[in-house]
Amino acid sequence: MVDGYIEPLYDYLDDSKALAWGNEEARICEMRPNRKFDGKQAICGTFFITGDNGEDSLSLTENQVKKYLEMFKSQTDLQSVRSVRHSDVRCISSHSRS
Repeated sequence: MVDGYIEPLYDYLDDSKALAWGNEEARICEMRPNRKFDGKQAICGTFFITGDNGEDSLSLTENQVKKYLEMFKSQTDLQSVRSVRHSDVRCISSHSRS
């Protein structure tokens, strides 16, 4: 899903009940920046978001799916990041349909 070894991306989301996941070697592999978060390094390569209860990854709630789809629908967050391709964000939920 992330084209390599997966790692949790802590402190990128302002939701304690959600967690972003990405490629552990994205910068080493020189993957292009995907999203820039205020005060943080850009996430490079594909990433996805799951629900989180502190111990397990969970499906996102319907409200979380709506929140993150809205948050990532535009590329305005990427203006300060060079060489950006179309974002590839996946919201994982047993309630959402592909």
